[in-house]
Amino acid sequence: IVGTLVGVAIGLPVLYFVPSVEGQLILIVITGVLFFAFRNVQYAHATMFITLLVLLCFNLLGEGFEVALPRVIDTLIGCAIAWAAVSFIWPDWRFRNLPRVSDRAMNANCRYLDAILEQYHQGRDNRLAYRIARRDAHNTDAELASVVSNMSTEPRATAEIRETAFRLLCLNHTFTSYISTLGAHREKLTNPGILALLDDAVCYVDDALHHQPADEPRVHQALDELVQRIAHLDPGTDNKAPLVLQQIGLLIALLPEICRLRQQIATW
Repeated sequence: IVGTLVGVAIGLPVLYFVPSVEGQLILIVITGVLFFAFRNVQYAHATMFITLLVLLCFNLLGEGFEVALPRVIDTLIGCAIAWAAVSFIWPDWRFRNLPRVSDRAMNANCRYLDAILEQYHQGRDNRLAYRIARRDAHNTDAELASVVSNMSTEPRATAEIRETAFRLLCLNHTFTSYISTLGAHREKLTNPGILALLDDAVCYVDDALHHQPADEPRVHQALDELVQRIAHLDPGTDNKAPLVLQQIGLLIALLPEICRLRQQIATW
């Protein structure tokens, strides 16, 4: 709209002050080149230049001033039709995609955590499967951030929905960061108690993120048991064990709120 209005506002004086055919032909070439130059980088400028080109072309036929007002009216009508179609006929409210995108993010985090756990058993290995799991976790986190960001411009996304979505985004980002910390220090551990705790923690994370509402008491009980095990587990002489235990504790502490928010957005 802005490009068309500015183009008409500039074009009418140009038609008046450049009446010669030669001058208008030169301007047609210039505006045509500028249209293609700005088409992919600044569409508003491109629209302005194509409007000038159209006015100049019609003016060569003796109708330059006559087509200015119809072009503005047609542009406004077209924008109104497009707005109505996007808003009421084919709306694409991004907040409706939030449950699906959050599911993908949590599943990617589970795969990333599982790939890291395997290396605590077998030793550090930067193989392709691990790199893919890490990339997917960060890509889905970025996708979730994009959806939440786009929700700020959607009229049907209420303040409560935006606040819940933003809180879930923050928790997911923190969750991924804790997993990445475990990945940065992945080395083979020899303490069987810590390895068993890691196995149970990974199973608990997957269970907590995919459990049904009826399983809520069982999930909370499993969380309490894991917290008690972390508090009483002896790290031994392994200098990496305290860090691993700390990160696991921080990670599972996020799960109750993450699960609550995911259940909340599933009802939207």
